[in-house]
Amino acid sequence: MTGWWNGSFELALDHEAVIALTQTFDAMATYVGSDWRTVGFDGHTLTVARPVSLGGGVHLVEPTGGRYRIGWGLPWLPVDPSRCDRVFGQP
Repeated sequence: MTGWWNGSFELALDHEAVIALTQTFDAMATYVGSDWRTVGFDGHTLTVARPVSLGGGVHLVEPTGGRYRIGWGLPWLPVDPSRCDRVFGQP
C-alpha cells in the first residue's frame, strides 16, 4: 500500500502483477462485454479508461522505480494467502 485516494487505498504493483491484473480485467470484459474493457497494458504503460463518475478520459500509468501505482477507487480487499494459487512478491 502506498497511500490513499478518495477514501480508497492505492497499491504499487510490479510488472508481473500488472500483467496479471490486466489479464483479469480483460477476462472480465470478455465475459461481460467489450464495453467493459477499461484497462490495457502494452508492456510498459498501463492505460486506464476512467468512468464518467471519476471525470472520464484516459489515465496513463508508467512505472516509477519499476512499480505501477494503482487504486482507481476500487474496493481492494485483503485475501487470505492460503486461498491463493500464487502470491506475487513472495519468495
